[in-house]
Amino acid sequence: MNKKNSIKIWKSNYIELFGLPGAGKTFIQNKIINRLKKNNLQVLNQKELIIKFYLKNFIINPVHYIKIFLILFFYSKFITFIKSFFKTKRKIISKNNKIYFLSQERKWHHKIIDQLRLNENYHKILVILSKKIIKKNSYKFYKIILKEIDSLKVDIRFKLQLKKWFLESLILIEIQKKDKDNYCVIDEGVLHRIFTIFIFKKNKKTFIKKITEYFKVYGELYLIKTDLKKIFKRSVKRDKAQQGFIYKDKRQVKKYYQDLKLFQKSIQKKIIYKTIIN
Repeated sequence: MNKKNSIKIWKSNYIELFGLPGAGKTFIQNKIINRLKKNNLQVLNQKELIIKFYLKNFIINPVHYIKIFLILFFYSKFITFIKSFFKTKRKIISKNNKIYFLSQERKWHHKIIDQLRLNENYHKILVILSKKIIKKNSYKFYKIILKEIDSLKVDIRFKLQLKKWFLESLILIEIQKKDKDNYCVIDEGVLHRIFTIFIFKKNKKTFIKKITEYFKVYGELYLIKTDLKKIFKRSVKRDKAQQGFIYKDKRQVKKYYQDLKLFQKSIQKKIIYKTIIN
């Protein structure tokens, strides 16, 4: 079930977007966040929410507390804003039915992350929370997803990143179920990751049947759509800037677009979402 929808005031504290690379998910995400803030609603990014929840609900020693607080500071709105002026040159391409991360340039903030082991400590938080707050069907769903990711013929780095993204999103949803005061808008959440796996699966019908048995929607889901010409133009700009996912050519754009249409058909009547035309 889906409906075309314009920007409005959302009722849920968790809003998740999905769609093709270059469809404008981040643009719509920022638009929704600005609308929420204009209505005096507290909006936090997913890492802030996860880290604050951990600090609030788990007893930790002083040294560990300082480490976690450093992670929170590094992922705060202010530092994220500062880092935006030092964007990493990082291309992501799909070649021979595989995803590859290319030409990642190391910046000053990467050196800080490495030295303070922020990524490692953040991952430990995710592992701890996964054992504490992901229960029953959600945990079964996560285990199924891990097996599906392992079966993909893609770059090992992409597999590891995809697993981390899934875990992060599932934990965030569980937190948002408990914390009704803060809003979070995700440009690529659980459903988008499911779509990513769907693209590379051979038996797509079996995959969707298995996934929808355990996947339960929380919050509001929005498919971001735009025309293929805009997507390809944005891909060309990304290629010049060496930033984000880069389509190989127009044929690949069309191929992904057909995958999206098939994905929509596969989840019809199983997953409720609305559509925003960008």
